[in-house]
Amino acid sequence: MHNRISGVVITYNEERNIERCILSLKSICDEVIVVDSFSSDGTAEICQRQGVRFIQHAFEGFGAQKQWATSQAMYDYVLSLDADECFSPELIQELKIVKSGNMSDCYEFPRLTMYCGHWVRHCGWYPDRKIRLWNKDKASWSGLTVHETVIPKRDSALLVTLQNPILHYSFERAEDHYRKIEHYATLQSEALYQKGKKFSPAYKYFASIIKFLEVCFFKLGFMDGRTGFQIARRSAEQQFLKYQKLEILNRNSKH
Repeated sequence: MHNRISGVVITYNEERNIERCILSLKSICDEVIVVDSFSSDGTAEICQRQGVRFIQHAFEGFGAQKQWATSQAMYDYVLSLDADECFSPELIQELKIVKSGNMSDCYEFPRLTMYCGHWVRHCGWYPDRKIRLWNKDKASWSGLTVHETVIPKRDSALLVTLQNPILHYSFERAEDHYRKIEHYATLQSEALYQKGKKFSPAYKYFASIIKFLEVCFFKLGFMDGRTGFQIARRSAEQQFLKYQKLEILNRNSKH
């Protein structure tokens, strides 16, 4: 049996990562689709050199953008990676076995993240299982602006957990993490604002302290050493920024 799979990834200025991601998808998929939000770096040239289907589409939020990208897939099964992800060698072999047999509705993968040269196994970052391979008729992306997930359409959808991880090369430098949390905090604050959420000015301090304690101790971040401490601190900063930005949006709406 030969099942056909479409590989899908969204991009914006991912010239550092996208070739590794595409090569990983090519090892499994029968087509690879890159949906790009009008990158200004070399992303387009790399994709064209690799011979993938390259489509430019205005960014609509992560969930909506990924669902639109999924709708472009030719085949029933979709395998999704972020641009800074790839398959471990062991996962490639596992996926080849999956593809050659009777496929289930959805497959979830553990994800192992590299932070400034260190693999993170605590902090709530591992195993960080996510559905990344699914039948389009059985599941779809949530419409969330950030922290989007693939959601089975029915409780009866068959979910299989794979053993080997996706490798996530997310942050080469601590500054990369800060840029990402600043961007995510903006998106999250805008989503809260659209829902009419309001909090006291003191709440941002409380939320950031709780987040630091959660990541560093409850989620065992301290076991990742200095890396775990840095992640806990950045996670707290994201909470602070999110509610600070929401506070500013609510204040400006009164004028």
